Amino acid sequence: MKKKVIEYVSLTEEFAATKNWKRVDLPKNFRYIHTNWFYRAWSHFFYYAIAVPVIYLVAKLGIGYKTVGRKKLKKLRHKGGFFIYMNHTSAISDVCIPPLTIGIPHRTRIICNREAVSKPVIRSIVTTLAGVPLPNEDDISLGKDFVHAIEHYIKKGDDVVVFPEAHIWPYCTFLRPFAPHAFVYPARLGTPIVAAVTTYKQRKILKFLPPTRVLHLGGPFYPDMSLSLSERADKLEKDVREFMEEKLGSFDNYEHVIYRKKEE
Repeated sequence: MKKKVIEYVSLTEEFAATKNWKRVDLPKNFRYIHTNWFYRAWSHFFYYAIAVPVIYLVAKLGIGYKTVGRKKLKKLRHKGGFFIYMNHTSAISDVCIPPLTIGIPHRTRIICNREAVSKPVIRSIVTTLAGVPLPNEDDISLGKDFVHAIEHYIKKGDDVVVFPEAHIWPYCTFLRPFAPHAFVYPARLGTPIVAAVTTYKQRKILKFLPPTRVLHLGGPFYPDMSLSLSERADKLEKDVREFMEEKLGSFDNYEHVIYRKKEE
C-alpha cells in the first residue's frame, strides 16, 4: 500500500480537518466555569453516561490502542489533579484516549484551539465534554478567566490535557516545536506532569487499515519550586521533550504518513 506524503513549509502548519474553519472570537460572556446546578448535573451525566461509553467503543473497536505505564498514575490519583502533556497526531484519538486511559475516574479537561468551538452547536458539545478553548488574544478579562479555570479544575481534582505542539499532524512520528510558555501552568501551580506520547504500530493482519496506537506514559515530572518560574517551566519542558523523543525514536514507531519539507 502506497504511503501518503504530506509536504510542509513550516513545522507550525496545521493539518487537522478543522484547518479551514474560520477562527472566531469567543463571546464576551463566555463561561469557563459553570455554577448552574442543572448545567453541571447535565454535563456530568452527558460525560460519564453517554460520552465515555461511546468513546470507549470508538477507541477500542475503531482506533485500536494499548497503554504502557499506567502504574505511574497510582500515586497521583490520591493527590488531586495533574497535567497531561501529549504529542498531537490525531483529532479523534487524542481526545478519546486520555479520558479513558488516564483520566477515569476523574474528569479530563482538554485545552483546545478556538476552531474547535467556532460553530455554536459544536461549541456546546465540546464545552460540555470538558473542552477548554483558548481565550481571545486581545481579551485580558477572558484570559484571566481562562487561567482561573485551569487552576480551578486542577484544585478540584480534574486532569488537564495540553498539546504543546499546538497543531495536529496526523500520524506524525517525530516531535515538533513546543508553543512558547506551554509549561507555565504546572510551573506556576507546582503541579506534576504526566507525559503521554503516541507511537504507531503496523497491523500484522489487515495491513490496509491504519496502524494501531501505543500510548506511552512517562513521569510524573514535578516542577522544582526552588527555581524561578521561567527556569521551572524550561526544566519541565526539557524533561517532557526528552521522554517523548526517546519513545518516538523507538524502532517500532511505524511511519504511516510521510512528512516532507517542501523545496523552496
